[in-house]
Amino acid sequence: MFEALLLVTFIGFVLSNHGRLGTGNPYQIYFFIWLTVYTGYYLTRDLFIRLDNTFVFVTLVSQYFALFLLIISYLKSAGITTANRAPDLKTIIINKWFYYPLFLLVVLGAYPTYLKAIELANGQSIFTIIGFMTLRNSITYEGRDFGIFGYLTPLSMIVAMVSAIGFKNKQVNFLFFLMILLVSLFYCYMATGRTYILMLFCFIFMPFFIAKIFSKKSLIITGLAFVTLFVFIAGMSGKGVSFDNTFSQNVRSFQENIVGYTTAPFVAMSQLFNNFDEPEYGINSLRFFFAVMQKLGVAEVTSVDLVKEYVMTPFPTNVYTVYEVYYRDFLYYGYFIPPLFLLFHFALYRYAVVKGGRWILFYTASTYPLVMMFFQDQYFSLTSQWIQMIFWLFLLSSRSRVGRSQM
Repeated sequence: MFEALLLVTFIGFVLSNHGRLGTGNPYQIYFFIWLTVYTGYYLTRDLFIRLDNTFVFVTLVSQYFALFLLIISYLKSAGITTANRAPDLKTIIINKWFYYPLFLLVVLGAYPTYLKAIELANGQSIFTIIGFMTLRNSITYEGRDFGIFGYLTPLSMIVAMVSAIGFKNKQVNFLFFLMILLVSLFYCYMATGRTYILMLFCFIFMPFFIAKIFSKKSLIITGLAFVTLFVFIAGMSGKGVSFDNTFSQNVRSFQENIVGYTTAPFVAMSQLFNNFDEPEYGINSLRFFFAVMQKLGVAEVTSVDLVKEYVMTPFPTNVYTVYEVYYRDFLYYGYFIPPLFLLFHFALYRYAVVKGGRWILFYTASTYPLVMMFFQDQYFSLTSQWIQMIFWLFLLSSRSRVGRSQM
C-alpha cells in the first residue's frame, strides 16, 4: 500500500510541474515535500517502527484528495492567458513612509533584544554553547519569552524580504538590504530555532524563484548559506552536530539528524493516529482564540501547549507533521483539512501572477507553512504571527498601479 502512496504523490508532483500551473505553484511545493518524506521513509524504513496499514490508507486518501484539487486547479487554469507568465517583481512598490521607520525599529531593537536574550540565558553569553542552550531551554521548556521584543523577529524577516525585492527593483540601497539581512539573521539566532532560518530563507528566496529570475549560481550560493547556518545552529544547540567531534562523526550524526527531522515526524504521526481516538473539537486548531480569552480573562479556558511530549520512532521527536492539530480535533476528517489549504495558496499564487504587487509578498509569506507541512502545523497554530505579518506587509507595500488581465 505504501507503494501506492508513493505513486500517487509522484503523479501529483509530475502534474504540478506543468507549465500551465506556473513555477513555484503551491502544488509543486506540496507534492515535492511529501514525495521527499515518503521516499525518505521508504529508503530508511528499516530504521523506523512499522507503520499501521490504516494510517497509510488514510494518508493515501488525503493525497488522492490533494491530487483531485490539483486536477481541478489544472483544468481551471486552461483559460488563463497569463498562466505561463511569472509574477513581475517590478509591480511591488515599497511604501517608504513606513519602510524606513520600521527598518530603524528593527535595527535599533536588536540591542535590547540581545540584552533580553542574556537575561533569559541567566546572564551567560549567548555566543557560547552553554549560554545558547540555556537560552533555548528557557524559551522552549520554561515558558519564558522576549516579551514585546519577540514581535521584532517576524518583523525583521518581513523587512528583509521587502528589502531584497526593493534592492532588485533599485528602490533600496544594497547596504540597507545587507544590514537588515544580517540583523534578521541575528534575530533568528536569538530565537534559537532552525525553523526561523528556514522562514527567512523562504521569504528571501521564493519571490525570485517564482519570478524565474534566480540563477543556478545564486541558488547554489543561497543553498550553501542556508545549510551552513542550519549546521551552525545545530552545533550550538547540540543537535546532530558537535564542535568537539571529528568531521566524519559530524557527517554521520548530521545525516541521522536530517533523517530524524524529515521522516520521524511522519512516523510519530502514525503513533498519534493509533493511540488517539477522542476528538477535541477545535481546542488545537483554534488555540489562538483560546489563548486570547485566557489572557483577557473573559472565559475560564486554557490554551493547549504548543510543545508536545516526545515519542520514540525510534528517533526521539515531539513534532507530528501538519496533520497532528487537525487529527486531534476532528480525527479522520482532519486529514482533509491540510490539502484544502492548497486552494487558498493557489488563489494567492494566481493573484501574484495576474495582479502582482503585494500579492507576490502575500504568496511568498504563505509558502513557509506549506514547506513546513512535513514538520508541524504552521497555519492556525501561528495565527498571531500571521496577523502581524499581514499587517506589516500592508504597511510596507503600496497598491500596485500596474495591472494585468483579470483572472
